[in-house]
Amino acid sequence: MTPPPPPGFRIVLMPDDEDVVPAQAVGWGAGIPGAELTLTPTDSSFPTRTVMSSVVGEANFGDISPKDYIVEVRRWLNATEAARVPASEGVDGWVSRERMPVAAGTSVQTISVPASRRRSLVISEWAFNVQIVPAVAAYDLGGFLELYNNADTTVYLDGIAIAEGFNVGNDYANSTCVSLAHFNDDPLGVWTRIFARFPGSGRQHPVLPGHTVVIATDAIDHSQVIPGGIDLSHAEYEFRGSVDVDNPAVIDLEDIGIVKREHGLIFFGLDQVVVLSLPLDVPSLARHPTSSGTSEYARIPKDKLLDVMWARSNYTGNIYPECPRVVNAAFDRAGSRARGTDENTEGGFSLSRRVAPLLPGGARVLQHSRSGFADFVRTHKTPDTIP
Repeated sequence: MTPPPPPGFRIVLMPDDEDVVPAQAVGWGAGIPGAELTLTPTDSSFPTRTVMSSVVGEANFGDISPKDYIVEVRRWLNATEAARVPASEGVDGWVSRERMPVAAGTSVQTISVPASRRRSLVISEWAFNVQIVPAVAAYDLGGFLELYNNADTTVYLDGIAIAEGFNVGNDYANSTCVSLAHFNDDPLGVWTRIFARFPGSGRQHPVLPGHTVVIATDAIDHSQVIPGGIDLSHAEYEFRGSVDVDNPAVIDLEDIGIVKREHGLIFFGLDQVVVLSLPLDVPSLARHPTSSGTSEYARIPKDKLLDVMWARSNYTGNIYPECPRVVNAAFDRAGSRARGTDENTEGGFSLSRRVAPLLPGGARVLQHSRSGFADFVRTHKTPDTIP
């Protein structure tokens, strides 16, 4: 008798431990059913394969070669399922994107898939790639940050803070990953020394559901300054520094950082950490000096954090190994790798949060699984527009 063919390589999808309650509310006990999975080899040796998971959350990809893959998972709730989930959970679906090394002889791997939660005010676009003018200069004043109201009620920006999180992400001789762990992997919050806040005393700066606001480094028409620059003169807000140009028609954020920059927030470094927080009492924040003692950072506590975005550079020429983390996984599971490697072209591109399919009721919601690697994609700069 001829033996049956081997089952092939299978992926089993389970809800992340944090998200068991909404999964049980939907009725998923054995796994995540009806999810779309794509498997793409990192070396592009064959096309992406797409499979739907079974009723027990299993996806069979057949015979595959042992190598590294990118696996992506999407499972959005339908109207019936969404009605079963407690509103307090704010869950719209389950999504994941991760690297998966598959060794020879591997037949099955299990993935814990986190939920995408609606949250409230979120970072929707990061656009601070330096613009390069060949043989002239690098221009870093044409950046902007876009925020989006992902909730179904109005939010108010008054007092909200935006910060550049601690972002030394390489194992340098004079600042090793081990010595930086206090800053890079703190479950109690995110460390910063450069931050700004919106003006207002409570309800002066509303953002309606499904609307965006743009905060520019300099709210001017950058196309008049540099080839390929964009017009940010109509941004709603701008960061301010000690030697900044000022657009009087645009509302200024207040610089409340320990260290103040000439042009306010720009977001430097191979790793970028953007922090959005509830109003802060800066003098009361916990402080900690760097190992050299030359600078001091303040910790924004986890109960104040609205959103955290971590983006890693794709620069390949650094001889120093990367640190495993730059922020704790409670705030970003895995930093985005969507930035390109050619600095001569990246100035026209940004990182934008993925848009979920239209959900029951027609709401336009942005994906938020608390993983930059899953949630952000490389796009052209689109201030005040959700791609």
